[in-house]
Amino acid sequence: MTEKLYTRVTQDFDPTAPTGVLVCAANLEDTYGFSQHGYDMLDYDIAPDIYEVVLSVNRIASEEEAIAAARELGMPIYDSHADFDNAVAAGKATGSWPNDYICLEEDPINKLLERDDFRAAMATASIGAIQDYVVVGIQQPLLTMLWHPETYRLRGPLELVPIAGADNAQEVRLAHDPAITATTGGPRR
Repeated sequence: MTEKLYTRVTQDFDPTAPTGVLVCAANLEDTYGFSQHGYDMLDYDIAPDIYEVVLSVNRIASEEEAIAAARELGMPIYDSHADFDNAVAAGKATGSWPNDYICLEEDPINKLLERDDFRAAMATASIGAIQDYVVVGIQQPLLTMLWHPETYRLRGPLELVPIAGADNAQEVRLAHDPAITATTGGPRR
């Protein structure tokens, strides 16, 4: 696994004792909106810290593999509310969302990894990293999600510069970004 990955964290992140879920991507722009606290759990008026992430896992599970493993371990995960309603009608389930079951219509994989019970299921299934395309607004970036510090190393924080004309302080690029071209002088889009 030689592809460079980047993650965006808040100023209170401790790289010597990392906690939370690191959402990483090969394209820094794909991490926009994420921090180690989750999606949209950051202050857009404060510039992020960016780290290069060096993976130390042999295999990255897909979302489908992770969900299947959690279901096999007994987690009540349904693709839709209708699937749960059908299970209730068939006498195979009881309760209501969000307390008694997980609905993938509501909770994408990055959100599930914020749950202690889901992370425990991943540990039981020996899954230490998950990679999938996650819908974020109108984009669907390929994200790698890590939550165990022994599965990665961090380099940084990296030097950043704000993007000209940006709406908020989270809109940054790497100061030495290889995506910057000599002809345009701006970030590759």
